[in-house]
Amino acid sequence: REAKVLASVNHTNIAAIHGLEEDAGTNFLAMELAHGVTLEQVIDQGAMSVEDALKVAVQMAAGLEVAHEKSIVHRDLKPANVKLSTEGQVKILDFGLARAYEGEPEEAENQETSPTLTAAMTQAGVILGTAAYMSPEQARGHQVDSRTDIWAFGVIMFELLSGKRLFRGETVSDTLAMVLRSDPDWDSLPTDLPPSLRRLLKRCLQRDRRQRLHHIADARIVMEEILIDGTSAHEAVASSMVGAAGPAGRMVRAGWLFAALLAVTAGILGWKVTQAPAPEAETPVHFSLEMPEGTWIANQRLSLAISPDGNQIVMALNTPQGRQLHLRSLDSPEIKPIPGTERGSSPFFSQDGRWLAFTQDNRLRKVSLEGGTPVDLCLTEWGGGTWKSDGSIIITRSYAGGMDLVPADGGKSVQLTQPDIESGELGHWWPQLLPGEEWVVYTSFSTPIDRARIMAYSLETGEHKLLASGASYGRWSPSGHLFYVRDGMLWAAPFDREALEATGNAEPVLDDVYYEGTDGYSNLVFSPNGTLVYVTASVMNAPLELVSVDRQGVMTPLGFESGIYEAPRLSPDQSQLAVGIQDGQNRDVWLQDLERGTRSRFTFSEASDFAPVWSPDGRSVFYCREEPQFSIYQRPTDGSQEPQLILMEKVDTVPTSISPDGNLLVYTCSGVEMDSDLWVLALDGSSEPRPLLRTPFSENMGVVSPDGKWLAYVSNESGREEVYAMPFPDGGPRIQVSIEGGNEPQWSPLGDEIFFSHRSGILTAAVDLEQTTATTLAVGRPRLLFSGAFDICPYGNSYVPTADGQRFVMVHIPTASMPRTVNVVLNWFTALDNRSLPGAR
Repeated sequence: REAKVLASVNHTNIAAIHGLEEDAGTNFLAMELAHGVTLEQVIDQGAMSVEDALKVAVQMAAGLEVAHEKSIVHRDLKPANVKLSTEGQVKILDFGLARAYEGEPEEAENQETSPTLTAAMTQAGVILGTAAYMSPEQARGHQVDSRTDIWAFGVIMFELLSGKRLFRGETVSDTLAMVLRSDPDWDSLPTDLPPSLRRLLKRCLQRDRRQRLHHIADARIVMEEILIDGTSAHEAVASSMVGAAGPAGRMVRAGWLFAALLAVTAGILGWKVTQAPAPEAETPVHFSLEMPEGTWIANQRLSLAISPDGNQIVMALNTPQGRQLHLRSLDSPEIKPIPGTERGSSPFFSQDGRWLAFTQDNRLRKVSLEGGTPVDLCLTEWGGGTWKSDGSIIITRSYAGGMDLVPADGGKSVQLTQPDIESGELGHWWPQLLPGEEWVVYTSFSTPIDRARIMAYSLETGEHKLLASGASYGRWSPSGHLFYVRDGMLWAAPFDREALEATGNAEPVLDDVYYEGTDGYSNLVFSPNGTLVYVTASVMNAPLELVSVDRQGVMTPLGFESGIYEAPRLSPDQSQLAVGIQDGQNRDVWLQDLERGTRSRFTFSEASDFAPVWSPDGRSVFYCREEPQFSIYQRPTDGSQEPQLILMEKVDTVPTSISPDGNLLVYTCSGVEMDSDLWVLALDGSSEPRPLLRTPFSENMGVVSPDGKWLAYVSNESGREEVYAMPFPDGGPRIQVSIEGGNEPQWSPLGDEIFFSHRSGILTAAVDLEQTTATTLAVGRPRLLFSGAFDICPYGNSYVPTADGQRFVMVHIPTASMPRTVNVVLNWFTALDNRSLPGAR
């Protein structure tokens, strides 16, 4: 129970859980180490000052507030379960007795045998300490709710201020009797206690829980106000209003105050009516945010998010240590990394702006922006989602999947939609929940991208409705428009949200918008109050360079002009380089002659061609074509024949490797149910395609070893992407190669090393060929070769080793080409009306 509860509660004032583990049949929790002393030890030293006690109590209330919002009551809140560090930070411990009091059935419970009363029966102090903080309803064995914690909170607060135990008897029965009948000694509280704080304590300690304070957040607000105003000022104000006068005096004083307030208010309103000018529409404000030195915007799906109030921007940034989510508040000059979001991408805010969901290591996670450890929700290999008001999340979990509903605390998701593969529909992407929470706007993705559509799905009836054709990344805005991207521009159509239909023609309103032509997403977000954040295409698509890098990380340019390169592949004789080059929204494969320094275009279709793989004899290149799905083609390198279709499935297929004998093609196939799998095709046509590795997890980037006996590949079965190897072509026991995450495996030409990427570096794991058997691969511990600013290709390895294994051909991001600028427009809806945006049509 404790693992389940703590995994769903994330707050800086609650000790976090890092894992539920098992060793030799014993289950145990890995918990955050909370330093400091317990409040029990603090109270034993005497009363705290009012200000210090308030600082402790505010943090306790903040932690309980988060738990109560999750419908979780602690049930055993006491000074021994609260730690105070030397820096003054509070940590609430031991949710072992906590119960979800909504959604979990209340068990019949005998109070005489409850954990609270029977724990450590020989230690009277523990029993009395626990019993002394039980609410009256808990002591009677009645059902508990959040007001039980509020009672215990009031007791602890009372003891911090008085330095004395509130309920303490010689026996358990005596202590419980005091809880049920004895009134607190209010005279033991400090004489300078602000009256508002005294009233708060009395509200917390009402035996009739109907008269008790109902929400701990109300207590937090009162205490924060006292701290802000100062205890003496708060006391003076309170005394002047409710001081020592009797009820009649208070009523007279209140009447005079009310009359004075009305007079002042009337005067102010009258002055505003006569003096203030008529309000004008807010003027749009344009500015740019520069990323910190040495960081750049990650070219991942959805690298930006904005809070509902438009004040906070989250960005996925690449750093020398790898990718991490960063937060920039518009009222602060700093861009700060968000702890626990390393390797994170695709962020999006909760409706209240307090939580951030994101994708990390093929998992959907959420983290409180107030601090704490990220909470794991579910497995996903995709990105982008939308929150409901109850905390549940609608996401697309896989490339070729529909939308799923994920519970607020994680667990089994519910499938909402399923793409119609037969009609060429590949996925339901980029969901956005409309106000009223009945309809979800999403992109019905097909390839090529001009076949995509903007759709709406009803959560109540299951109906799908077409909103726009030939468009992707649809977004409704409170300005009354439906936005979407097409041809590298942002379009807007006036839209009736109730009727779910456009009321006029769509117009392009912003050009130079970054638009990923293969997946159809844009790094563009806006808040309901009209703050726009986006990255331009000219910034994201800055020129890259092809380089050769030695094992120490020293780079040498290959001498070709800069371009938007991806997935370089060396020919078997090392004389040519097949590489993807993007031009606008189109991709093609080009052949670069390394000896003469020339290059020639290899593919010429109107669709995108990418992910080249050389045949072992170097006479042809296999590649992927986006028409209509990702299909596999082959063409001789001398151009003597037209491209030949090798494989076309109803789901996307991407070639990754060919066996040394040239007989077997390994490719990744995106499944309809979940994630991607490894498949193999006999190129001589002797057999049908067959699955090589098919699991509930995601397997991709399979690469055959030089001797044809092993396959290195990537899987997220451990909860993050790691590199594995298994016997080829018949499969068998797999061996984990990477340790702390890995991607993009490549074999050295002799098969004595496996290279892979991790964060921004290239690592190597030595293979002991003498110790390797038919079923066992002897792999050493990975070590880092070098790291740097290198581009990552989502459909194939972004590097390739040379024949001697001493150098690597890679795509380098020059400092001048690093995308480091994010554009921000305040009051964008006004700019939209006036068409005053830069580049607006």
